[in-house]
Amino acid sequence: MNKFFLKNTKGSQKTIMIALLAVAIILVVLVAISLFKKPVVDKPITNLNNGAPAEVVDNMVGDLEPNTPVADPVDAFRAEVPVNTVVPGVDTQLSEEEKKEIALPGIVVPAAPGSNNSFRNFKISIENDVFSPSKAIVNVGDTVHIDFTAVDKAYDLSFPSYNMKSTFVQGQTRIMEFKAKKEGSFTFYCPSCGGPEAGPVGNIIIVAK
Repeated sequence: MNKFFLKNTKGSQKTIMIALLAVAIILVVLVAISLFKKPVVDKPITNLNNGAPAEVVDNMVGDLEPNTPVADPVDAFRAEVPVNTVVPGVDTQLSEEEKKEIALPGIVVPAAPGSNNSFRNFKISIENDVFSPSKAIVNVGDTVHIDFTAVDKAYDLSFPSYNMKSTFVQGQTRIMEFKAKKEGSFTFYCPSCGGPEAGPVGNIIIVAK
């Protein structure tokens, strides 16, 4: 009896040891699986162009580079500045033919104390469906002041690049004033005279410094 008990006890201990070892192996396997499945989190996924989080990038439109300005709409009334264009001053000497085309400023003074930009005043008349002179030339950054006078009849005036327009009767003077923001040769015209194709047509030429 005692021998059987001892033998049985040894068998039970062996069984228990095997069971414990099996449980230990299962636990190790579960821990290993858990570690392999755990995601490694370092930092949010970012767009290489601008560093924005991925969820923000998904809402972006287009492929613009960071800080790239959106292109301006095409301006049908803007042309390139003619080569060798010179901004005239009050004392610039012009021939009689040039005076019919180019307006000399009556005043050129600093736009503000200490400013590198100027305030330029011009006078342009409209007579017999012609602007005279037909061009005013300024620098980028200048404040442009033009007195338009209708000499022989009523006219209207459109300057679409700066979203400006006006109408005036015979003998009336209208003032157009704006800050020259961008280089180019910008067209103004009389809509009631037939538009830019029929004339009269003039230009504000803005020269980069």
